[in-house]
Amino acid sequence: MSPSKVVLLSVGLSVVASVVTTYALAPARERAGYAPRSSVDVPEATPDAEGALPAPRGTEGIAELREAVRRLEAKVEAPPARHAEDALAVLLGIKQGERQLAIEESLKELTALGNDVVPQIVALLKSGEDQDYGGGFSFGGNKMRGYPRLRTVLIDVLRQIGTPEAQRGLLEGLRGTDDPLDYRDVLLLYGSTNDEIMVKGIAAMMPDILRAARSAGDEGTFLLDSTTSWILRHEMKETTAALEEIARDNLAASRPDRGAFPALVAFSPERAFALVREQYANQGETVIRTASPGLRAARADVPLAQVARFSELILSLELTEVTRGMFYMSLPDRLCSSIESADARKADGRVLLEFYRKRLAVETSEMSTRTISRHIAKLEQALEQ
Repeated sequence: MSPSKVVLLSVGLSVVASVVTTYALAPARERAGYAPRSSVDVPEATPDAEGALPAPRGTEGIAELREAVRRLEAKVEAPPARHAEDALAVLLGIKQGERQLAIEESLKELTALGNDVVPQIVALLKSGEDQDYGGGFSFGGNKMRGYPRLRTVLIDVLRQIGTPEAQRGLLEGLRGTDDPLDYRDVLLLYGSTNDEIMVKGIAAMMPDILRAARSAGDEGTFLLDSTTSWILRHEMKETTAALEEIARDNLAASRPDRGAFPALVAFSPERAFALVREQYANQGETVIRTASPGLRAARADVPLAQVARFSELILSLELTEVTRGMFYMSLPDRLCSSIESADARKADGRVLLEFYRKRLAVETSEMSTRTISRHIAKLEQALEQ
């Protein structure tokens, strides 16, 4: 609250307190012998029909004054009313990314306008308007921690307004965008959503999103991670063919893939293995070292039964002890959190646990047996909880 508002509230409360005190002391002063300055006789209070005395004089006035205090506090706390155009002009006038507090205040003001500001924000998004604030992108706990650019703010305003009008406006504003950062922002800000409007809208965007991620190459890694995380969470198996093409590009370029390839394993271990075997003819065991690390990535929440099936296929190849040891190190040792049912999650985990026990019985190298034993211990502990 600004100093001027503090002073205004203090003065108002002081006045109200003075009046309240006068009301409260009036009966006591009369009991002390002070007669009210009135030419009208005040009748003595008498019990009503049920024997209850009427409320003490001044009680109704005090209640009214308390309500006045509440209204005064609300008036002081409320931001000054501003039209949507003026509020947007304030945001557009911020050019320095260091002014994150000003950006957040502007976001709050725009969010408070609700549906009134939605058409203007949609028009800005469709125009391609942007302002680079510099810095990084941080998001956690459904809250942004620093805005890297103007469009991220606009997208987050619509997210926080949260009405069907705001959601449909966001999807309309981004329809046909060629900016990969727009897709990145939407997938992160709506990463855990189950809202029907947004799930359907993002699913409809997915072909464009995957094309953007594929064409971005190395620069599209972050977008690809966010995309495949969303795909896995919402079980979009219809994206399997597109994921396979992206994974093929990455494997052919010996580019570590923590997005498309793990998602391909989740939807079709057989297709993932066929892709590895295709590249194995040219690259040898190097392709396995490129493909497998993504299976353990935090975003690659692949069902463990699918990991077990893929691993069985991989180990059917004639691999050296070193490559087998590195492959085991790339495998997960925690339950799949994308499986909501606790019973189903544990049943899924037991499939991979059984695979580890079988491999421990046949492996002879110290590196492999040590890694497998560690995986077994962690999975057993997770299953006991």
